[in-house]
Amino acid sequence: MDGGADAVGTAGRGLGVAADLQMAEIHWVAAQNASVLRYATGATNEASHRLGARDGINLVAAFRAWWWSATGSADDDDEPSAFDVDVREDATRRRQAALHRLAGAGLVIGTADADQLWQLIDADPTFAAGQRQYEPRSWAMQELTAELFQRHVVRGEVITEGSDAVAILVNIQLPAEDSALRLALLVGAGAAAAGLVARMHDAIGESFRFRVPRDSAMMVGHEQLFRDAGFVSPEWELHLLARPMDSEHPIPALDARHVVLADAPAAVTPPRW
Repeated sequence: MDGGADAVGTAGRGLGVAADLQMAEIHWVAAQNASVLRYATGATNEASHRLGARDGINLVAAFRAWWWSATGSADDDDEPSAFDVDVREDATRRRQAALHRLAGAGLVIGTADADQLWQLIDADPTFAAGQRQYEPRSWAMQELTAELFQRHVVRGEVITEGSDAVAILVNIQLPAEDSALRLALLVGAGAAAAGLVARMHDAIGESFRFRVPRDSAMMVGHEQLFRDAGFVSPEWELHLLARPMDSEHPIPALDARHVVLADAPAAVTPPRW
């Protein structure tokens, strides 16, 4: 979800709108019986970090983006918005074509290998450093479970070579801020992961992106292997902030002078994509 400070336009800043939105978000999340509230923001968005901290929403993981670059430049050229239907359909075709090429290269696993690879992911220190999150939709992270992983396997979206590194590429482009060809997950041993993404690039024939936790076991001491394979990374980071939603972290009371909920928050059933 978006943090309150991220959701307010320039004209509305300084009026307490972000704080009010954040309070409404917390109460909506509580109505979903969620165990934790999370949102992503940029490392340089100090206002969002300060606002989150007021209500116990604090940094739990920092991610850096990597992508293959023909020029070696880490300048981030934004892809067209995937909220546009035509852009989204084209991005879905690109994803499915990429998975077809990866399958042809023998890199897409079958269901027989699913349990072994899930055990690798489940115990992976880089996966743990990222709070067991993955990114099936850009800027919308969620916890990867055994059930979700199995669903990706059945759909032919799980990529590996030698079982020491695993990647997931979702076969549809979900609505998002950009339409970049982006891995939802990359974990494993550093050298194996660098080798896997290099093989993937050779098979796909175009650039793709992925995020990994900063200072993770997969990257420490292995960054040069990724750079040697043609991948670059800017200094910019995505920060994941979180707040437990349990009895030890009580929900702040609404102040009717600032926030009035027109409707009582109700639980919703998330779509199964």
